[in-house]
Amino acid sequence: MKYSNETSLIGKAANSLDIKGAIIGKTLDFIIQFINNRVNEKKWKNLFLETGEQVVKNLDDQEGFKNDLLVIFSKDNMQNIAEKSYDKRGYELISYLENEIVELFIEYGVSERNAHEYSYHFIQIILDELKQYDTDKALETYLEIWRKQSEQNYFSLKKQLDAIETEVKNLGKDNIHILSIEDIESDIKKSSSFEKLSLDFFEIDDEQFEMDFEDQLDNEKIIIVGKSKEESLYRILNYLKRFSKDRIILIVKDEKSWLSLIEDDIRNAILVPYFNSEEILVKKDNTNIFIYNEGDIFYETNELHLRKRTIHNLLSALEKIGLDYEDARNLVNNTSGIYAFMRKHLFNRVSNFKPQWVENRSKAVIAALLCGSWAECEGDKEIISKLAEKEYDGVIQELNSYSTVEKPFVIKIDNHGSIRYMISSIENAWMELDALIFPESWKQYISLLKEVFEELEPIFKKDFKEHYLVNVIKEKPKYSKVLKDGMLRILVMKVIYKNNQNYQYQVDNIVKAILENIRGIEQWACISQYFIPLCEASPNSCLDRIESEFVKPTGLKELFEKNSGDIFKSNNYYVNIIFGLEQLVHIRKYVSRTINCFFRMNEFEIDYKMGNSPKNTLEVIFCPWFDSCSLNSNEKIKQAQSLIEKYKTAWNVFASQLPESHAMMSPLLQPKYRIVNESEEITYGDLDNVYIEYLNLCTQYAGMDKNRWKTLIEHLDRYSIDLQKNFFNKLIKKTQSMCDNDKEYLKTKIRYIVYRHRFYNQSDWAIEEDKLMIYENTISAISFNNPIFDYRYLFIKHNMPLLHPIPYKGDDYRNKNQQLKNQLIDDKINEFIKKDYSIEDLIDILVGDDDYDIGTVLAQYYCKCKYNKEILNLLISKDSQGKQTRSFIETFYCNKVIDLRSVINDLKEMTDNAELISDIFSLQRVNGNEDAYIFTEDEQVKSIFWKRERCFFIFENASKEVIGKALAECLKYSNKENYILFLDDMKDYFSLQELYDYFIKISNLKYEGHYSVMDYPLQELLELLQKEFINDDEKCSEIAKIEWIFSGILDWDTMKCIQREIKRNPIFYADLICCIFKDKDGNKKMDIDENIRSSLTSCFYKMKFCPSEKNGNVDYEELCKWLEDFKHLLKDQNQEYLYERLVGSLFANAPVGNDGYPPHESVRKIIEKYNSNDLNKSFIIEESNKRGVYSPDAGKSEKEIANKYYKFSKALEIDYPITANIFYELGKSYDEESLQQRMAAENE
Repeated sequence: MKYSNETSLIGKAANSLDIKGAIIGKTLDFIIQFINNRVNEKKWKNLFLETGEQVVKNLDDQEGFKNDLLVIFSKDNMQNIAEKSYDKRGYELISYLENEIVELFIEYGVSERNAHEYSYHFIQIILDELKQYDTDKALETYLEIWRKQSEQNYFSLKKQLDAIETEVKNLGKDNIHILSIEDIESDIKKSSSFEKLSLDFFEIDDEQFEMDFEDQLDNEKIIIVGKSKEESLYRILNYLKRFSKDRIILIVKDEKSWLSLIEDDIRNAILVPYFNSEEILVKKDNTNIFIYNEGDIFYETNELHLRKRTIHNLLSALEKIGLDYEDARNLVNNTSGIYAFMRKHLFNRVSNFKPQWVENRSKAVIAALLCGSWAECEGDKEIISKLAEKEYDGVIQELNSYSTVEKPFVIKIDNHGSIRYMISSIENAWMELDALIFPESWKQYISLLKEVFEELEPIFKKDFKEHYLVNVIKEKPKYSKVLKDGMLRILVMKVIYKNNQNYQYQVDNIVKAILENIRGIEQWACISQYFIPLCEASPNSCLDRIESEFVKPTGLKELFEKNSGDIFKSNNYYVNIIFGLEQLVHIRKYVSRTINCFFRMNEFEIDYKMGNSPKNTLEVIFCPWFDSCSLNSNEKIKQAQSLIEKYKTAWNVFASQLPESHAMMSPLLQPKYRIVNESEEITYGDLDNVYIEYLNLCTQYAGMDKNRWKTLIEHLDRYSIDLQKNFFNKLIKKTQSMCDNDKEYLKTKIRYIVYRHRFYNQSDWAIEEDKLMIYENTISAISFNNPIFDYRYLFIKHNMPLLHPIPYKGDDYRNKNQQLKNQLIDDKINEFIKKDYSIEDLIDILVGDDDYDIGTVLAQYYCKCKYNKEILNLLISKDSQGKQTRSFIETFYCNKVIDLRSVINDLKEMTDNAELISDIFSLQRVNGNEDAYIFTEDEQVKSIFWKRERCFFIFENASKEVIGKALAECLKYSNKENYILFLDDMKDYFSLQELYDYFIKISNLKYEGHYSVMDYPLQELLELLQKEFINDDEKCSEIAKIEWIFSGILDWDTMKCIQREIKRNPIFYADLICCIFKDKDGNKKMDIDENIRSSLTSCFYKMKFCPSEKNGNVDYEELCKWLEDFKHLLKDQNQEYLYERLVGSLFANAPVGNDGYPPHESVRKIIEKYNSNDLNKSFIIEESNKRGVYSPDAGKSEKEIANKYYKFSKALEIDYPITANIFYELGKSYDEESLQQRMAAENE
């Protein structure tokens, strides 16, 4: 906010501690004096008459009125305000004092709206009186500005309050239920068990959520997911009350009111629809906040997750409303801090209505509760029936009657015919029904739970590589994952509700029995799917089982070794084990055991293909600045001191937490229900202390490992100069026992650091020069046993580090630094020669390390760019890989001081290394009609040369004739990848016919699995040839063969020739089926490489075509012929059992018919003719899968799709009844999904 010149004096005065003290003290003291002296004046009475609400029942009761005011403005209250406001600056003081007075009124029972009015009028009177009371001019001026500010703030707020009141009144007609925040606040206070309970109780103690929520407040739609819908509403309103006072905020309680609001001309308001409905429209030009429970099914994106309140925050809030600490702690312990359980303690609400499912006390209801959720498979039905002691159909009939009531008990979800049920709110249901779960029912539940988890799901009897095909594996588990998850959730609920320790012992034994079923990797993989709830149900039993694995292994390590980076074709079951244990580091009782388990698993030393690993979790736990577990900073240090001695991998964990090791951290999984122990707030002192202790520990245990010392050096720059000196003294002492290689490695690392920070010396992160001198002095202090090592750094590739570079600024720093480097290398090599050191010894200590460019430096500085056959011979004898020999020769060749053919002849006299010789041939650059030297070489060298990556670059400037000759050589000696890349590079040299002739020869080359960089060049060639020859039957067929070869890397739309061929003739398709599917007897039909089979499988799933389709038409006779031929081919392959399923999926890709409805009339005739359940079902599945990825809108899109299919069905029902029924089933499926999704999403 900008202020006028008039306020400059006030700003100075307000920011002066002396004048501020005077203002605060005089103002607050005067309030008390004023109440005593002036309370009976008419002017003072009018203040409260104007506001429309009385603080006291009778204003004529002068003494009572004064007493009430003195309670509100007591000396203690005034002193509290004075202390809090003493350090406020400038105009913060004005708003702060006003807010404090408002809060005082609210605290003593005045509504928020009237509290603001009281505060404004009260302050106006006080300012008038105080002005006369004290004539200090600075104070007088300050008070005048305060008056103006107060008027501005109040009338702005009053306008907003009036707008809300008007809006609510207008909408309040015709029984419309729309509430303001004030109405909600009033309802909370009226029904509260505690006088001080208000929206202030429901804090959002989640900074990340607050930031994300603030960022989205201008969006039209905000989706919030929390633990409890009611608690989430109150917490959101708490935030809006504090930070969005400038906007109208309305809470809508029913659908009728919402529809009325939709028609209203309200804009820029914050609207919260707080009711259940199949579909809720978004009110445009406003912020619509939709709140869901965790576990609700909703189809929205970018939702914000409001995390459970911390125990510290909850205890503090309970104390503020009047509970002492012990009572607050007992309440939290007994309810696990879960709002649904705490609610009855917070509110004094007596409900005369109990849902029918509570009143009936039915065994069917108890059975459903104990299962939590289930699918309609035979095993799940059997469990429900046993618990209910009733036939399943009867159970479902009863439960369905409880799904449409105001507070539904169960929700039915139908996903394309896959039906499952879930309890709408486990917490509320458990609270209502816990007392009705009698011992015999619980005993039966335990027995059935153990039975359910004894099963090894069929997929785990198969190879892990096939698990991604779970959806197509015929054999399904007897009991669904839905049931298992639901029953375990109930197990957790039993433990945490009322915090009964006797139940914990019972649950420990249950979980122990479940985990005893693990006998190998298969059982570990199976049980891992449920390890997260198992850990929350029984931390002790899960830790016992993990710890026993380190003594007597049963496959856990092997499970971790199965990790893969392929998120589509792998199931990383081990991650669930990690997530399950992560929960326990938040519970103080288990944190130490859990950390040890993570270290034991980290000792497996497995290469993880994704971020989740024991090491990653340990890094989060021991992060100095991240509050990730129940350990405080000192405890992290103590743990580190113990663990670094115990585990060999611990050093890397703690070294990874040195300053600036991580830019961000992800929080570890927390228990869903259990109370977690919060660590203490991290101070800067704590942070520094942990960083110092980690450095000391890592230094102490670095040993003689150069890589460990290098790591420490990299993180040293943020420590104090004294700590750095101490560290480098230890390093210098340690290097005295190191070999010269390790010393040079560390010296070079330090040299790079000095170079980087002096080069970027203007950057904020650059190390100060006094510290850099310590680094530079360390370089000098580390001495070599062999002085030749002092010259090694000169040969560093690309960016040899200067100790005193020209800093990064201006335009010419790069050239100047290069000159400095060249001069340094030249001077040091001359020094080397002058001291008569051995060049052979120098090459010995350099060769074999790819970080050094020996050949270039020797050629340019030692040989002074004069070809030296002796040095070449020496290099060849030392350089087994030939890389340095190549760079040595290349330097002379680029400087045009040698004849390459002559040098190759010298090479042949010195070595028979065909790899090296072929490499030197790639240095040539062929111009025009000049022949490449490689053309005349022997077969061995040619074969090596043409398989080299990008070997064809030497022909970039060659003639067409030479390129043609080179292509012939490439075809003879190379591979598909090089040939395609070469042909694509040179395609402009040839006509399309010539290009075609070269292209179809690709099939003669071997597959070597190097298709990573050739997909785009291949597509470019295909696009040219397809466009030219798509209607040439012979050529199109040949191109299709090449497309077939590369089907694993080509998109289906790119394979135009194979599309044309496969629609005309089924042989391609039948061959593909033969490659990837087993025959009727379960045998693989072709013995091919599994990588190729996997590639072909991917190709099969992306093939979308209709047989005999041509330009949107399908000829019936041609279609019949295609189908007949296809059936005969499958029969010959013993795969006829697949025929109708495959045909059904193909027909779903048919074009629309002449009447505008799908599928084409020819396809409909076949469907009617076959009347096959397998074909029809396959059609439905393929049609459903076409939808792919979509943006959910809570059932609206599904309804539109359903109507579309109903329309198709209606149009076809007379002439094509079977086809019509297919579309009817599709419509019905989407219709049910639309209804059930919305019901699931909207119910608590």
